[in-house]
Amino acid sequence: MNSQNLSEEDQFLIRVCIEFEQNNTSQNLSELKTFNWESLLQKANAHGIIPIIHLWCVHHGVSNDIPIGKITGVYNQVLALNVVLENAYAEVSKELLNNEIESIPLKGMRLLQLKIYENIGARQLSDVDLFIREKDLNKARNVFKKMGFWEKAELSTDILKLCQTPTPFEYIKNNVFIDLHIGLNRKGTYDLLPEEVWRTCNANGLSNSDFLIHLACHAHKHMLRNGVRLISLVDIKLFLEKELLDWETIASRCKLFKCESEFYSILFLTQTIFKLNPIAAVNNYFSNAEKLVLETQALQILNPSSFEKDRFNLKKVWINESAHLMWPLRLFVLFRKLFPNAEFLSSNYRNTSRLFRLFQYYKFQKKKFI
Repeated sequence: MNSQNLSEEDQFLIRVCIEFEQNNTSQNLSELKTFNWESLLQKANAHGIIPIIHLWCVHHGVSNDIPIGKITGVYNQVLALNVVLENAYAEVSKELLNNEIESIPLKGMRLLQLKIYENIGARQLSDVDLFIREKDLNKARNVFKKMGFWEKAELSTDILKLCQTPTPFEYIKNNVFIDLHIGLNRKGTYDLLPEEVWRTCNANGLSNSDFLIHLACHAHKHMLRNGVRLISLVDIKLFLEKELLDWETIASRCKLFKCESEFYSILFLTQTIFKLNPIAAVNNYFSNAEKLVLETQALQILNPSSFEKDRFNLKKVWINESAHLMWPLRLFVLFRKLFPNAEFLSSNYRNTSRLFRLFQYYKFQKKKFI
């Protein structure tokens, strides 16, 4: 990737992501005075990397000419929330185990568990993602309810099965959000087979191969929808650098899950943006023409053009994870989302009046409607 095509501020954000855990000292700090820090921090916040900027500034002793107070404030908030989420994860996973329910963490919580980030406040989390077996779903629901969590279900159980959503329930308690997963993706162009994933799990979580595949496929899903966040690629970069990986196993798993294109695309973007040593398995998957297209996409991750946004939106409609659903079913799902049936409301919302249950439902769903 030709970094000359990026603004100095965008080059700085990438440089920070590369250097924040390294011991070397950056040579050029005078440029920091010239940055538009308001827009830079807005972009950094959208990409989830303000805590990383904080750690980089602390390492380099930078405090003048930048809004260090704002940056440190965000870092402290992230650190405090991560501690709360870690404690909540420990409490919930222990209670599930006491009820003979296996559960393993996904995404950010698994990264913290593996200490992929040296500092617990470096990786911004918003919730805890827990993966359980589908057969244990009803038992797990009872455990959460006994622990005082409020259950949020997007749709009734029959519709959930039709949609094959991997995250049927979200649980909330004291502003702690826990997403309960029974799958790793919606059925579509690829399928991270839950039973096969469970077969290769170890005592603490997914195998390294499956975890890396899940990180990449999850990043690819967001790339097709809203654009991939830089923090997702930092996750993959650090995992590649710190964990032992068997590329033959990874290749065979990608083939089994039918996710080769999604996986290798995200890894190619990661090694391009952060100038990692080329990975043979990744480079060999693409033709030279395809690599040029991906290099162009790498330049647009921080500043997607209107063309790229339109292309992503088109792909969201036609090639998203739910593309296998027929339009009548989609309309039926939308109708049920707007007008849930009485049985669903009574089982998920506690008020005695249907009107109050509807109000509670709409209030909680307002950010996720349509």
